[in-house]
Amino acid sequence: MFSVAPDGSCSGAICTATTVGDHTVTGTVDLGDGATASGTAVLHVLAGPLASLKLRPERLRRTRHTAQYFDPSAPPITQTDASWAVGKATAAVSGVKALLAGSPPERFG
Repeated sequence: MFSVAPDGSCSGAICTATTVGDHTVTGTVDLGDGATASGTAVLHVLAGPLASLKLRPERLRRTRHTAQYFDPSAPPITQTDASWAVGKATAAVSGVKALLAGSPPERFG
């Protein structure tokens, strides 16, 4: 029987832990007649490459008046798409700056 501390799990002789750092794996064998033998080993868990990425919101605006749900197999966003999005964001920020620049600032709505 195996166990992992401070966190993790073992299934048979396979032990895993998802928290980065050192873990102690303990193996215990029942020798019968109430006797046991055990041993320990250090399991070093290192940070690995990103396994998945969840984007929120799940809707991504790609082109004007067209929305698409994020799909990792979809074609990449083009330079034209990115330029359009940056242009729209810049125009929105400029409009807000202009409203706030007045004395007193213009009211929204």
